[in-house]
Amino acid sequence: MQVLLMKLPFMKLSLIKLPLIKAPLMKYQQLAANVLLALASFLVAYLLLQEASPADYGSFTFVLVLQALGMALINALVASPLLILMNSGTASALSGNDQRRSGGQAFASRPDGNFGAIKGFLVLALTIASVIALVQGAYLWFVSADIWLSCSMALAGWLQLLRWYCRCEWQNRQVSLLVRSDFLFSGVLMVSVLVVWGSNWLSLPVIALLLLLSAMVALQPFIRGMLNVLRASTDWRATKSGFSRQGKPALFGVLTVEATANFHSYVLVLLSGGAAFAPIAAAMLFFRPLAVVFGSLQQSERPLLVKALSSEQFELVRQLSKQLQWVAIWAFVANVVVLVVVDRWLPQWLWPDVSSRMLFINAMLLWSLIALLRALRSPATALLQAADQFSPLARATYASALFTVPLVLLCWWLGGPIASLWGVLAGEVVLGVWLVVLVRRLPFCAAGVAKD
Repeated sequence: MQVLLMKLPFMKLSLIKLPLIKAPLMKYQQLAANVLLALASFLVAYLLLQEASPADYGSFTFVLVLQALGMALINALVASPLLILMNSGTASALSGNDQRRSGGQAFASRPDGNFGAIKGFLVLALTIASVIALVQGAYLWFVSADIWLSCSMALAGWLQLLRWYCRCEWQNRQVSLLVRSDFLFSGVLMVSVLVVWGSNWLSLPVIALLLLLSAMVALQPFIRGMLNVLRASTDWRATKSGFSRQGKPALFGVLTVEATANFHSYVLVLLSGGAAFAPIAAAMLFFRPLAVVFGSLQQSERPLLVKALSSEQFELVRQLSKQLQWVAIWAFVANVVVLVVVDRWLPQWLWPDVSSRMLFINAMLLWSLIALLRALRSPATALLQAADQFSPLARATYASALFTVPLVLLCWWLGGPIASLWGVLAGEVVLGVWLVVLVRRLPFCAAGVAKD
């Protein structure tokens, strides 16, 4: 596998061609790409759960938690400001004088003419990816003392975060490239991991190599666009304006959401070790397809919500929100049904260690409640972000974090690792209620309620 990676003709990746997607089929192709991406992520983690030790699996899951944090930071500091900027009628993120000097050029109509502004967001994304990759590598080096594993996983994480930025940018420019990248990443990862698993070579270092290989291939559709952006002179005005208007409150929101959603992960890994985290990590794994679907749906639906809000098509906004809500609920129901059926007839497929099965079952029950609450609040989060309500969102996540952090520590101290999930559940309840209140306060929602 190492020889294969070293001989990879990376410079010839531009020869890889997939057919461009016709506009009428775009939505279905994008949904298929999202499903395949979720399936590939699940397959890798599931096979590692079956083959690796609990400590290795816990360490791998914690690396994924850090990866998710990096994606959330890019969403907050880069994707959301860039989305609003590129879909505005004019370059409204610039100050008044800057806007007059720019001639009020429309980002939505000519994104290719604004490479300088886009480059600022790209540099910011590269910085975030580098910091997260360094933390991932340092953690793996601390727990394993394996320099090859640490470097390969850190580089794979860096490339995946760069690809995530590219997905955010090209969602606003040419969705066909985004879908092509998703198919490449999922296809290469699934085929390679199945081949390795069938050959009994599966291990954490090999998984790191496969993730690195897949990320390199999946970046191919974006290489030309990134080179065009990097050649431009950086225009920091839009980046600074985006950070002050959307990024700063969104960053605060990401950190508080991380405290609500994943504070237990940091506590358990640091205080109890990767092995103690493994049952919860496995429960998180079996609901991870939901998280991937929610994230992809928000990423694909948020531009539609932004455009509908900017054109004051409020009935369309309500329809999109309801559609997103029903998709999220049915995705959760399907996830739970599959888990119940498998646990009834093939329980070893979910958790191979019989001696700790009850720990896993308790973790699954609690995490299913947490996943349900996240499914219910997913449309509200997308709508509030599209409506540029980042400051109220930040206050909501701050309130939930104030409940989550002390409760997780208290529950861990009183009942052990699994009991810490009660603190997460309490924080999700607080956050969900707060988001419902914020949505009802939106002008068009309040008008709709009054009309009804």
